Formats: sequence, structure tokens, C-alpha cells
Amino acid sequence: MNICEDPSLFAPFIARLIFVCLSFVTPSAFAIFQVSVPLLEEQTRDAPEAQSQAVTQVLERITGQVVDPNGRLAGVLQEPARWIQSSGFLTELDEVSRVVTYTVNPGIASRVRAMQLPVWLEPRPPQWLWLVIDEGLGREALTADSSGELARALRAQAERWQLPLALPQWDAQDLSLVSYGELWGLFLEGVELAHARYGDEFVAGRALKRGQQWQLAVKTSAGERLTQSYPSADALAADLFRYWLEPLIDQYAVSGEGELELRVAGLDGQGYRQLIRYLRRSSVIDQAMPTRSTAEGVVLRVLTGARPDQLASLLAELPMSPVAGDATGLDWVWMP
Repeated sequence: MNICEDPSLFAPFIARLIFVCLSFVTPSAFAIFQVSVPLLEEQTRDAPEAQSQAVTQVLERITGQVVDPNGRLAGVLQEPARWIQSSGFLTELDEVSRVVTYTVNPGIASRVRAMQLPVWLEPRPPQWLWLVIDEGLGREALTADSSGELARALRAQAERWQLPLALPQWDAQDLSLVSYGELWGLFLEGVELAHARYGDEFVAGRALKRGQQWQLAVKTSAGERLTQSYPSADALAADLFRYWLEPLIDQYAVSGEGELELRVAGLDGQGYRQLIRYLRRSSVIDQAMPTRSTAEGVVLRVLTGARPDQLASLLAELPMSPVAGDATGLDWVWMP
């Protein structure tokens, strides 16, 4: 039996054997590294400009920031072909428009982290938006089937950042609790009731187009308010996604390298296997190595750029509860 399958086998082998559990980019994180880029008429898939655009977009996705071509990441952008892992088939949109899909090497994330810059791969939680829009033809709810100017801009931003935009169904149940007028006026009591079946956090309110100007007025489930005018639907959508991105980067982005000790009590063999699988799949953990077993449980050495609070946030997804923790390690108890 592999020692990773039964913590009771650690003691006889620990002096002679170190088991290294490597992390992998999960399928959901892999989508971050796939980018579709439009080509100019004379360009091929090997065009440096198109490759640079693909690498730039991936860098923006994993940092959550607009990339300055003359900034700290300029060196990464100087050789875009180095980071192109593969290119897909060209898609002909019409007689002159073509799009090529590139896959950028996920190793670019490690390069950015080595520069002590924050990298955010997972999680990418959906951002819930209850919005009534008036583009000059009357008020209507933003739904999955909306095709107006703002709907297209929001979908483009969701693709740009690989951050899912989630919209309510606006079915009979939602409409029984939420009216367009209440949402327009930022009276959100009904939204709070209706959103209970979708999740906890949301942004809700209105967007109005007057001439070429857009006005946004929304409130969050936490009571924060955002009221702003924009010169275009694209600018409105970009600002709304920046509002969502900033706290996600602060909560989940990791940089550089570090080491933490994870001490887990109450583990049985099945729980240990579940824990190891989870650590192996985490995009913020470089290595997780069991170092010793004790009467209480298992001690692991975790190599990661994550802060202790970030690692604790990830572990909260498992059937575990925190006991103690400091800058050097965490004490948790397994609760199957």
C-alpha cells in the first residue's frame, strides 16, 4: 500500500521516504490559458502581434490587472512565441474576419509569481447581477437571452477576464418577488428574497442609456452603492468587472513562494486520501509533503505562495474545522 493511502504507515518509512504531491492546473483553471484572437487580413497564426495579444490577455486574466506593455511584465511580452503552447484552427467569421484560438503555456503563471507579482487562478466564483436596462426602448431585465449593447459588453468582459457572469432566471418565482420598478428604484427587499435560491452575494440595480451616455446605479447585497456615468456600454461593463475583480484578487491571488506547516488531527485513511487529492489539485499549492505522523494526526509541509488566511479559506471547502494558526502553520481537525 502507498503511504499516502494510510497515515498509519508514515512512522516506519518517514526516515527513508518523502512523498511529493505536485499541484496541477485543474480543468476549470486551464480555460484561463485559452484565448481567441482576431487576425488581420494579412496575418497568419504565427503573427507576433496576434501571439502577443494572446499572451497579454492571459497575463491580465491571471493578475486581474490591465497589463502595461512597458511595465514589469514587459520582459514576458518580448518573446510571445515562447509562451504559445499551441494554436487551434482558424475560424472564418466572414470573408475578411478570422479568429485563431491560442493555448498559452500555464508555466507563465509560475514566471509571474517568481517576479513577486500576484497570480490568481482559482476560484472564479460567478458574479450575480440583477439589472434592469433601458437603452431607449423601455425597461427590460438583463437575461441570458439579452442581445442589447450592454449585454454584449458584459459578455465580452466576462470572456476577457474569465470571470463568470450569472443572471437570474426571471421566471414566475423571481417575478413574484421582484418588479422592474422596485429594482429601478434600488428597493432590494424582493431581490434579497428571490436571490436566496441562487446564493448569497449579488449586485442589483439599473442601467440607463441617454444619447451616447450610460448611467449605472446599483447596490450590493452588503449595502454598498455604485453610481456612475460612462461614455459607452464598454466602459460601464469594464468598471463593473473591476469592482468585482479587486476583492477577488485580494482574497485569492498568491505571489512568490513560501512554506507553511499543516497539522491535521482526526484523519483516517479515507480522509487522508481526500485531503491529499484536494491539495494536489489546488492551483495555489506547489507541493504538499507529509513529514510525520503523531498520535493526533498528520503533519504536512506545504510549499505555497498563499497566505495562511488564504490557505485556510481553501481548506474550509473540506470537512475540516480550524483549531489554531499563525504565520508559520495551521492546526485543523478533520470532521467526517
